[in-house]
Parts: sequence; structure tokens; C-alpha cells
Amino acid sequence: MSGQSEKTAELFRKRTHIVSQLSQENTRFLRLLQRRSGVEILLAKNPDSIEMESTNSQFEFELENSQRRIASLERDVAGIDEKLESLAKLEES
Repeated sequence: MSGQSEKTAELFRKRTHIVSQLSQENTRFLRLLQRRSGVEILLAKNPDSIEMESTNSQFEFELENSQRRIASLERDVAGIDEKLESLAKLEES
């Protein structure tokens, strides 16, 4: 039982760390969305701006990467949750 408790504690530590990373990445994603919105406003004022179009493309690239990172972290949390559930079932038996 002690080994399972240690595993459970370690999984909770890992989960807490990943949730913290997820929170940071969500914050980054929201900031990118805000900055991209500002660029889109500037593009609406000057649609021929090659510099703004390039900047907007860069934001799109960064947003896609951030979304991939968020999805990966969410999968990691789900995997840990499954392990925790399995350990809980073992402790009940």
C-alpha cells in the first residue's frame, strides 16, 4: 500500500506541474489572440501593409503552436487522471 501511496503522491505532483504549465500556455494563447486582434485592426486600416500581413502570419503560426502545446498538455493531464483512477480502484480492492 505504501508504494501505491507514493505513486499517487508523485502523480499528483506531476499533475500539478502540468496544470501549471497548461495555465501558462493558456495565458500565452490569450495574449497572442489579443495581439493578433490589434494587428487585424491595423490591417483593416491599411490592407496593403506587407509588414502587418507578415506579422499577422507570424501570430497565426504562434497560435497554432500554442494550441498544439495546450492539446498535448491536456492529453498529459488526462493520462495522469487515468493512472490515478486505476490506483484508486486498486486501493479499494
